[in-house]
Amino acid sequence: MSRAILAAARIRPAWQSGPVRVEAPDEDAFTLSVAAMDLLAARFRPEGQRQLRRLHLVGAYGPEVDWAFSEALGIPHLEVRRHPATPEGLWGALSAAAHEDGRVGREAVVASEVAAPGPDGEGLHGAGAAAFLLGSEEGLSVVRHGLRASAPGRSLSMRGTVLGWLESIGVPASDARVEVVFDTDELAMRWQGAWEEAAPGASVTSPVPGEDAVGGTATLRAAGAVWELARRLRTGRVGLVAEVRGGRTSYAGFRLDGPVRWRGAWGPQPPGSVPKSPTFLERRPELDAVSQGAYVPHPRYLENLPSRWRLEGERCQHCRALTFPIAGRCSECGRADGLRREALGREGLEVEAVTTIGPGAQPTEFDPVVATAGPYDVVIVRLAPGVRGTFQVTDAMPGEVGIGHRVRLILRRLYPMEGEWRYGLKAVVDRGTRAKPPTRSRPSSHAPMGRRASPRGSAAGAATRRRAGR
Repeated sequence: MSRAILAAARIRPAWQSGPVRVEAPDEDAFTLSVAAMDLLAARFRPEGQRQLRRLHLVGAYGPEVDWAFSEALGIPHLEVRRHPATPEGLWGALSAAAHEDGRVGREAVVASEVAAPGPDGEGLHGAGAAAFLLGSEEGLSVVRHGLRASAPGRSLSMRGTVLGWLESIGVPASDARVEVVFDTDELAMRWQGAWEEAAPGASVTSPVPGEDAVGGTATLRAAGAVWELARRLRTGRVGLVAEVRGGRTSYAGFRLDGPVRWRGAWGPQPPGSVPKSPTFLERRPELDAVSQGAYVPHPRYLENLPSRWRLEGERCQHCRALTFPIAGRCSECGRADGLRREALGREGLEVEAVTTIGPGAQPTEFDPVVATAGPYDVVIVRLAPGVRGTFQVTDAMPGEVGIGHRVRLILRRLYPMEGEWRYGLKAVVDRGTRAKPPTRSRPSSHAPMGRRASPRGSAAGAATRRRAGR
């Protein structure tokens, strides 16, 4: 079975250290990847969700992701395969997803990287994630990929690699589009000059100078080059993405046969619209730097993940009451049969109350986060009629969110416990909404809690709200 890229998404963190985008203290490769996959959700959910059974990961992920992605995406028995965090790893993952045999209708490839020192040991490479959805429809087909050795710094050898590949599939250089990711701007200029001398009609582009500082390491730049290639490639044409680094050139070829949906932004945000983390690497919380605080047994944590991660409740088919978080029994009529899972919306939720948690007021499991990022806001938002939840605010300074603001919920790290990170939903404010004149209240700062809704009269509804608010 041959598959083509049908949709792709890219995501960048909101935080930055100097000019470089870095993950927030509550982000990692897993949360960035889930955010990128969520951008693809409209392309394959809900009817196409059942067709996705295999996920290829390009990057450094912890062992927990073998089951965590299945839970976060709500796809049972999702098979996870891993590939090296290099451009060759990305080409191999895309090729495997495109050409592997089997009954899997659709596959996905996600590449994610977190901030890291530059190749010279100074500065930072940025963080981000890119996700690709592949299926049997027409789109951007993966034709071929490979790796060739070349003399370090010799642009003629690099040009020969690409020309040889184009010749092998019968595509004239003047008809191809080529995107190249380079180690240095000097190498880019030399290579492009040699290419233009050999094939004057060719269309060759390379990253804008300085993009390396904000585009992440080689894997993310290679994913961005695929994005740019597909944006500029005309239907029926073949394009090439090559990554030139020292003594090797890796490449992948693509043919555009049908439309591809692209989602997400990659460019810089306006100054002042994102938090800054000038001492990011020095202050990042680690797994062994935490008090145990409010202990949640691991089995109970796993049991609550449908509500914690996917915001799922239970709708009773007898009395139509909605119970959140899931409890295995209707909060209104008490029946345990006839319950149906229902996902609540995570976008455009209205803030009904806000409070700021300052140093010393936080639960002890949040000590590392407060030590790293300082005070944080907690909001109560309306999830559905009669249903509210309490969520920690992220990607914003204290006081930026107010009553009446709209927020969306995203998966982030909560706190480390028993040697691993616990994750949950947090609120990100929609900066385009206006807050109402605030009456600041003091909700709990603990993990998200829900209230249970009743479609019945005010007395029943009030009783339900009292029970859920305990």
